[in-house]
Amino acid sequence: MYIPALLYYAVCQAMTCSFCDTFKSLQKYITDFDDCWIQTLRVKRGLTDTSKPGGFCKDQATFDGSMRILERRNEIHIPALFAGKVSLETYFNCEE
Repeated sequence: MYIPALLYYAVCQAMTCSFCDTFKSLQKYITDFDDCWIQTLRVKRGLTDTSKPGGFCKDQATFDGSMRILERRNEIHIPALFAGKVSLETYFNCEE
């Protein structure tokens, strides 16, 4: 879960920092310049002015959902959950 957690962190940084500041904060965890650049581009994509705070939050939502599934992994029948597009809330409400 290191990479998804790192992407979550990158989104958090992007929401309050410019492209440059986001890149600098990611350099602490991504030593390869090109990889760091790509991850910064990933979270700042779609913005017209990357010097302002903001970012693409898909990675943050994905990590949050993954953590919620892991927390309740012993209660979930994974094949049933992934048989269709169902939220965890719907899945657990249908079980009751």
